[in-house]
Amino acid sequence: MTIDNPQHRLKPGMFIRATVVLARVPEAFIVPEQALTIRDDRSGIFIVSEDGRSVAWREVTVGIRVNKETMVQQLKEAGQEHFLQLPYHQAILNDEIPLSIGGGIGQSRTYMYLLRTAHIGEVSTSVWPDALKEISKRKNIHVLE
Repeated sequence: MTIDNPQHRLKPGMFIRATVVLARVPEAFIVPEQALTIRDDRSGIFIVSEDGRSVAWREVTVGIRVNKETMVQQLKEAGQEHFLQLPYHQAILNDEIPLSIGGGIGQSRTYMYLLRTAHIGEVSTSVWPDALKEISKRKNIHVLE
């Protein structure tokens, strides 16, 4: 990604907060993974009528799905399964903390892809455990705090 800087207001070492819009889908909505049901190999959800007296099943097209299984799959495909041993990933796998989507992991993963970074901490600030910071430092990965 290239950002024009004709007035040289951006300096090396500065951080920016940016939103990268890859596409807009105005009719899209987010539902919990548990709300999805499968009928005849089609994904759908149950919709309650406005008066609350009836329920209808509605087929939906599933977009981005983030859950423990997709996190594990993404790490396997990236050859980074060892990350599953880190405290953050262990907490997700053990249901100690929730996965997030949208403003959280979804956007950060997009930034990671666009910026070709190795760790989510390079594009997202957090309170990182000392062990993670030390491992990252040894691998020349600079996590944001």
